[in-house]
Amino acid sequence: MTNTRYVDVDADVGGDGTTNALTGANCAYKSLNIWEAARQAVLSDIEECVCESNGGSHTADTTSVTINGWTTTAAYYINIHTSVAGKHTGIYSATKYRLTIVTQDVNGITIVEPDVIINGLQVYMGISPILVECSGIAITCADANIDIKICNNIIRGVASNTNYLSGIFDMWLSGSGTCRVWNNIVYGFSATRGLGIDFSVLNSYLYNNTVVNCGYGIAQEGGTCIAINNLSYDNTTTFDFSGTFTTSNYNFSKDDSAPGANSIYGDTDGKTPDFVAGGYLIESTSDAINAGTDNPGSGLYNNSITDKLRTTPWDIGADEYRKKYSFCTII
Repeated sequence: MTNTRYVDVDADVGGDGTTNALTGANCAYKSLNIWEAARQAVLSDIEECVCESNGGSHTADTTSVTINGWTTTAAYYINIHTSVAGKHTGIYSATKYRLTIVTQDVNGITIVEPDVIINGLQVYMGISPILVECSGIAITCADANIDIKICNNIIRGVASNTNYLSGIFDMWLSGSGTCRVWNNIVYGFSATRGLGIDFSVLNSYLYNNTVVNCGYGIAQEGGTCIAINNLSYDNTTTFDFSGTFTTSNYNFSKDDSAPGANSIYGDTDGKTPDFVAGGYLIESTSDAINAGTDNPGSGLYNNSITDKLRTTPWDIGADEYRKKYSFCTII
């Protein structure tokens, strides 16, 4: 079974989260942090948290959240996602659910529990300067048998930040298991990594992510990391990809760092991703189209960040330049 609760920042204080209403005793929780604190438990069902933005103000959620104090299993896990109406369309939107961090030196979301899905959120690390290292989504789980999934999110940084601000994933992990990361767009973390794997002993699988205008794009510094169909482009400090990637292929970088014999090197190959104005979805002229490999996650997903059905051959990066839509469910 599934226990479903709702979050909407425009809801009244004091609701129990059992509906997505904005008023009344059963209205949505007023923040993701309030949901987490109220619902910590030994799970005997799936815990589903649906993030909405139904109020006319579309107020941002501004309180960081740490997912800790739960007992989860592979069968009874935490699933945090937006509703269809509350999800972005692949470009950051102030009318959809968003977690905007305005407190100094905290992560947006810190995951301490081993069985968690984060799907379809927007996280904006909107404060500068940062004095200590923090991330949009930080995984600090030390459990055995980790099974964490991060997908379909947009994570933004403050482009002018010159201190330690890591991007979407700063994985300082001592646990064991797997972390699967796909269909995310990460940008604006100019000082350091857009997507980083640090001191990890996990098996990390990175599929169809787009990382742009960061310091390092995708940086691997520990554990086993497989990167397939990732678009890491125009990251300014050193490399679009750095580290050791196992059995990785079909990636796209501006420099010559993308791992794999079938990867694209923009400067060398004379190819560009051609992003749409105002975001990092791809234009019809993009060289990422039809340049990936099909089904790298072996059935994990078949959609893009905008819920377009991926068709053969898959595009590189989080977007898929196709017109046919299919709303897909995580397996």
